[in-house]
Amino acid sequence: MKKLKLLVLLTMFAAIVANGLPRPLPRTHLLCDDSLDPALCPGGINTGECTDFCNNSQNCAGFTNLHAACVAAGGAFECKCTGMPGQI
Repeated sequence: MKKLKLLVLLTMFAAIVANGLPRPLPRTHLLCDDSLDPALCPGGINTGECTDFCNNSQNCAGFTNLHAACVAAGGAFECKCTGMPGQI
């Protein structure tokens, strides 16, 4: 019985230590550019113009995994560019 209790305590200790090990911070997408130009999001749909804007934006240079999205902004739609900075 003593050996079983010791085994349970050691298992719990190992689980607690393993859960407390440091992990790298998750990298999140950050806003790198945006535009209220209605031609980029006609009808609130990204038909490629918003994507082209983001891919060619100087503000997004150096960002990886770029995403372009048309987001409602008041009565219009805004093209938002997000990505992960290349170097943190």
